[in-house]
Amino acid sequence: QDIGSNAEIITEEKCLQFDSAFDMLCYYDEDVNSGRVTLYPWQMEALDRFSQSSTKELPNEMAICAANGSGKDKYFIAPAAIWLLCCHQRSRFIATTASGGQLASQTEPYIRQFAQIVNSQQGGEFIKIQQRHFTSSATGGEVKLFATDEGGKAEGFHPWTHDSKMALVVNEAKSVLPEIFEALTRCTG
Repeated sequence: QDIGSNAEIITEEKCLQFDSAFDMLCYYDEDVNSGRVTLYPWQMEALDRFSQSSTKELPNEMAICAANGSGKDKYFIAPAAIWLLCCHQRSRFIATTASGGQLASQTEPYIRQFAQIVNSQQGGEFIKIQQRHFTSSATGGEVKLFATDEGGKAEGFHPWTHDSKMALVVNEAKSVLPEIFEALTRCTG
């Protein structure tokens, strides 16, 4: 997992250059980089799979079933969100769940923590951090988090451009109402 010694951070087109969310996590997370934390194989595989190329016609669809407390927010959602934001121009990472509490106590703090580490190592505000919304003026991308039980508030998300990346993430999907999933089918990308 240690790529810190041979990772090269360069800015090209204002994006950070990491081949995968897993590589970026290994570089920035001191616990993972030092070996104090060893990721589960499913976490490494999911981050690498998330980072694979996909198209509108052939999207990269994933379902992750893992126990509570196994690190879905910290070791999958947060690095996936920050990797997409920092390593791709005009990307969008949209994440929802049924519970505002889940966003406030789990998902958002881990994304915020990872964003703060990136900002610290980049020497400035590469990522603008706001409540449930993270943006990068360098890449033009965003991470948006929301909780809703209204289908109309879960539709209408689309990539910024015809060739920009977008991810839709449903966290704790077992608690999300069917009409939310229906609304998400009206998103493109």
